[in-house]
Amino acid sequence: MGLKVAFTDFWRGADTEDSFLLRALRETTPAVVTAPGDAELLFFSVFGPQHTSFVGTKIQYSGENTQPRWSATDFHIGCNLVEDRRHLRFPPYAAAMVESGWPRAPLEAGPPWRDREFCLFLTSRETSPRVAAFEAISRYRPVISAGSVRRNAQPLDLEPRDGRWHDSKLLYQRNFRFTIAYEHTAAPGYTSEKLVDALFTRSIPIYWGNPRVDEDVYADCFINASDFGGLDALVEHVRRVDTDEELARTYLAREEFLVRSIDDYWGDLVLFLGEAAATVGTRPRRRERTRALREQTRHQRRRVLWSIRRRALEAIRRP
Repeated sequence: MGLKVAFTDFWRGADTEDSFLLRALRETTPAVVTAPGDAELLFFSVFGPQHTSFVGTKIQYSGENTQPRWSATDFHIGCNLVEDRRHLRFPPYAAAMVESGWPRAPLEAGPPWRDREFCLFLTSRETSPRVAAFEAISRYRPVISAGSVRRNAQPLDLEPRDGRWHDSKLLYQRNFRFTIAYEHTAAPGYTSEKLVDALFTRSIPIYWGNPRVDEDVYADCFINASDFGGLDALVEHVRRVDTDEELARTYLAREEFLVRSIDDYWGDLVLFLGEAAATVGTRPRRRERTRALREQTRHQRRRVLWSIRRRALEAIRRP
């Protein structure tokens, strides 16, 4: 029958039956998806607490800038740089590129440089660095904002097709010379799909975020805002690239922009999940989990009792 696997606390709309995690696990271990109550191994993410009641082997996956909590999980897959054999660094851009929705065939080339629109800003989360860059670059030339932050355009081309948003985003993005690809937070190891999407569409990224991003993407492929003393210097450099097609071509010269191939990341994931699956059913692990759950229950009971006592004392003291 295979290993019984369940998923919980993932983002809304996550298709667990077609998850890249499940596909990677099945390369070494026959597995079937079942309800958490019947599972031997649980994949969970950071969007809920349902995983806390699971007794068995747990693997946390996070595409956000989060650190593993070893009291809650046995293994962790995420973007951060953590020196622990129970952790696998699998950055968000790698996850995006192994998802079934990522275009398998190369996109048709966008318009030539001279015919492209200037710059795209496409985000749904407002942060100070992103907005400051958008406003500063817009003072040089108007930037198209097609997301929910500072929206000034709503192109018909940017619509989900067959329920897949990403394809239409890439097709739209290839019309721009530049893309403001700012992360919502800066942390070593956290490189999202924003940078890779721009590079994939041959739109020069104006990037801010991971201070070690050059370990993921060759530094000569993008404009790193952190290399400049401030926004004025950054905008001046963007102006130079915008007005000098030869200079722009230096950013677009590489066909392969990733320092490490997606195949290498995939191989690491397959090996990591195979080793994690091999620990399923080990008695020490189950004893540790049961002990932790009992302690959690005792702690919750103490908090409830303390809350009741406090309210009773407040009622007695009330005139």
